[in-house]
Amino acid sequence: YSAIAHLDIIFSCGCYDAGSGFMVSKNCMLTMGHSTICKNHGNDATSITATFGIQSNSSYLAQLIATPSNSVIYHNPQFTGNQKNYDYGYVVFNTNIGNTTGWFGLASRSDSVLDGMSVSVTGYDQLVLKQGNGKITSTATNRIKYDVDTSEKQSGAPVYFNDPSIGYLVVGIHTHGTDLINWKNSGWRITSTFINELRTLGYVS
Repeated sequence: YSAIAHLDIIFSCGCYDAGSGFMVSKNCMLTMGHSTICKNHGNDATSITATFGIQSNSSYLAQLIATPSNSVIYHNPQFTGNQKNYDYGYVVFNTNIGNTTGWFGLASRSDSVLDGMSVSVTGYDQLVLKQGNGKITSTATNRIKYDVDTSEKQSGAPVYFNDPSIGYLVVGIHTHGTDLINWKNSGWRITSTFINELRTLGYVS
């Protein structure tokens, strides 16, 4: 739980948003794409405050403020605020905060393995860490759907399972609440291509 952050986000258009993020290495945090770009105006984030291990308004494990001048704040170029298939982003901090918080592993799994898999989604609803448990109900190339209950500000939280021999592995980034057609929450799917991209950049091992 200490590897999960509450995010306060300010965009260049002046808009504010909140969400969640999670560490995947000593300095790289994954989150939703609309943590890094305003979903209403398409403007980039100018400040992302990540607070880990919140106990109260004034008590927490660690806090960092990422800006374009001191961190890498990335979103897919094809994401302009609303495209679900590209709704992911990451922040590479200028300090190894992960050595304090710990971090999750990343896992790319086949459709057949993911379908029906038991997963958890844990993220911050305002300043309260909440966890929901359920199963993945369907998969697509870039998306997964699951019957896990979530709250609005948990977007950017990890969708993960516990491998007894390895630890907690993330298979998706929670991005959207219930859609009116299928009544399922959904997230951006972790793929081998994405993991290899982060490895090539040196952001994960």
